[in-house]
Amino acid sequence: MHTFATPEPISVALDLEVGEVRVRAVDSAETTVEVRPANAARDADVRFAEEARVDFTGGQLTVRGPRSREMSPLGHWFGRGGAIDVVITVPAGSRVNARGLAEFHCEGRLGDCRITSGTGGVHVDRADGLRVRTDDGDVSVNAVAGPVEVFTAHGEIRVGSAGGPVSLKTDHGDIALGAVSGDARLVTAHGDITVDSADTDVTARTSSGRVRVASVASGTADLETGDGDIEVGVAKGTAAWLDVSSEYGHVRSDLDPAGTPDGDEAVVRVRARTQHGDAVIRHA
Repeated sequence: MHTFATPEPISVALDLEVGEVRVRAVDSAETTVEVRPANAARDADVRFAEEARVDFTGGQLTVRGPRSREMSPLGHWFGRGGAIDVVITVPAGSRVNARGLAEFHCEGRLGDCRITSGTGGVHVDRADGLRVRTDDGDVSVNAVAGPVEVFTAHGEIRVGSAGGPVSLKTDHGDIALGAVSGDARLVTAHGDITVDSADTDVTARTSSGRVRVASVASGTADLETGDGDIEVGVAKGTAAWLDVSSEYGHVRSDLDPAGTPDGDEAVVRVRARTQHGDAVIRHA
């Protein structure tokens, strides 16, 4: 166990080959780091845990695992490396920059976070800003005060709330976004897209899947699916301009016809396109 006095939030730089990482942000004036083998009965894991480097200088904590494997020209790993588990406790508001072929779990309130995983899921409780990239794994986030950018080649993305612009993309998997205050762009090749509440522009694209925006209050809702239904809820007190079509399905609006809105009235523009599916516009 490594322990450092940290009366203020710190920066964490973490780089390891294979394993699992857990970062806990708490109200504390110290930082602790525990590195242990993923499997205590495996010699390579024990050796990797012993050789991991932990340094703290100038407000930055660095945790680096050893590397014993190489990548082939075809992009495949070979060699027998070890796997380690890392548990870090930091003051609330600390920043994290982490990468590795690992599962990442972040608990408590962190500052800006940047996480890159070659393979493995990512869970973040709370952060000021977030950027995540994983080639294979689900991403779940409870709340981000500012901007969010997430990409996974294969996996689901779930974000509870975001206070800034949002960009979520997966090549294969569902996308679920709760409440968002900034512009949102959501793209999946195969999967459903759901948004609970959008205050401004929202763009959603899926080749195959359902698109549902429960409530949009202003801006533009630009929604497309090749194969699936579209459902949009317009917030109370908001006028709507509709451009909705389906090639092989039904289009229905439950909104009351209205004239040109006055200058003080909120307006949302809904553009919805589906080839095979129904499109429904209703009151939120």
